[in-house]
Amino acid sequence: MNSTLPDLKGLDLRPAVEETCRLLLEFSTAEQVLVYSRQGDAALYDPLYALGRFSRPEKAAFWSTSPDTATDLLAEALHRRFEPLWINDESTRRSLRASILSSLEGQSYLGLTLHNRSQPLGFLLLGWQQAGVELPAERLTLIRALARSLSLALDNARLYEMAAQQVFQAIRLQEIGTAILQQIELKEVLALVAGGAMQLTAASGCILRLREEDGSLTAVYRSGSPPALREEEWQPQQILQRSEPLLVNLPAAPPLIEEDSALLALPLPGGEGQAIGVLELYQKRRYLGQTDLQIARSFAAQAAIAIQHARLYRRIQQTAVAEERARLARDLHDSISQALYAASLYTRAAERQLNSGNTAAVQQHLDEIGATLRGALTELRLLIFELRPPILEQAGLGGALYHRLKSVEERAGIQVEYQSSLNSSLPRRLEENLYRIAQEALNNSLKHARAGQVSLRVEEQPGLIRLRIADNGIGFQPGSGQSSGMGLKIMEERARQINAVLKMQSAPGAGTVIVVEVPYGEDSHSAGG
Repeated sequence: MNSTLPDLKGLDLRPAVEETCRLLLEFSTAEQVLVYSRQGDAALYDPLYALGRFSRPEKAAFWSTSPDTATDLLAEALHRRFEPLWINDESTRRSLRASILSSLEGQSYLGLTLHNRSQPLGFLLLGWQQAGVELPAERLTLIRALARSLSLALDNARLYEMAAQQVFQAIRLQEIGTAILQQIELKEVLALVAGGAMQLTAASGCILRLREEDGSLTAVYRSGSPPALREEEWQPQQILQRSEPLLVNLPAAPPLIEEDSALLALPLPGGEGQAIGVLELYQKRRYLGQTDLQIARSFAAQAAIAIQHARLYRRIQQTAVAEERARLARDLHDSISQALYAASLYTRAAERQLNSGNTAAVQQHLDEIGATLRGALTELRLLIFELRPPILEQAGLGGALYHRLKSVEERAGIQVEYQSSLNSSLPRRLEENLYRIAQEALNNSLKHARAGQVSLRVEEQPGLIRLRIADNGIGFQPGSGQSSGMGLKIMEERARQINAVLKMQSAPGAGTVIVVEVPYGEDSHSAGG
């Protein structure tokens, strides 16, 4: 995601502003001209250009100050009126003392609003060293015409930048939306939602709140520097009852809100008209406007879908974990518990034979105890590997399969052969399911086939991942009741989840071969991961 704003060089304001300011000085006989441009829809003005004779303090004050209509009386006066404003006597200057004028050294100034007839775009100041300056009507008319040409240049640049920004936001919206929808872990989704929303609206802070089952809201993610609001200032619960976003202006109220800011709160739409949560975006100084609201509303709809998807995936995982634990508990009871109980019976029988002096019978019982405990140990190792091993995340599919063969099959005295030609790590979902299929096949070889040799190969071919497990065990007749009880359904279900084809070959006394083929990579027509 490397999007950048479209090139704005085609609307470079500097030449037009420089030429207009030169003409303004020439026709007005002023010593200074200062130009400010408005920050979007905010009531804040940034220094744009200055020409003429300035002292060092005046230059520093101009370029370091952004007049705000809330605190600068001159900016406020020019923001709401489109007529020329003369400041050429002491009383007028004193009435506008709380303004940028306090940092300027001239005695007379003429302020002109730069506008497009409906809204202010900026303002300019012409300054003279002497007091009481006035201009003839025809000279003032010419100056106003030059100000209109400057207004037109500012308006064109503003419209072009707005169009460019909308294109940029649309591209970013698509990119971020795609990235979010590719994630299934809730934590990653929340981080992308918060980061994407702040990028699209240039917000300084974000809070994500999700609705709990009891209807309450919980803040599940924070980013940037959102202010700490009191309950009387903001109650997020109210947004859940709305279908539309809410814009709230937040005046400065130290220490919780250090400076003027704005809150854009958006309901995250869910099913049946109910919101699943609230996305809060905070901005300092530059108030969030209608453009921010429009792009954020579109983004919130995508974000809500991604969050619901991640939550559903988490619930499915939790259900699967619960079912897996129940199955492991049954296996523990059916195999290991019974084996340990049998070992205890052999132990008591051996004690009785030992008391009667029948050492041959004692030895026989001890052999039975050893065999039973070895079987229980094998079953215990299998149950441990039924859980997702950390090595799968650390070493990938190839490393996890090798570790399994070394830790279980070789320790059980089975001769193993292993080959892997994987070129890179695979998607987590693909690795998980292939590992489970291999695990089930190896378990069958160990528990039922009485195999002495096991071969496992995993290969990455053009457009394909191929997994092959073979043993030299007793085999079985495919389609018989024996095969249906040997984990085949589990393997088939795992294969379906990754659009894989599973093939099995076996015959009594001829061993078993299981092959799984998954479409994968640029040459495939289906994404196995």
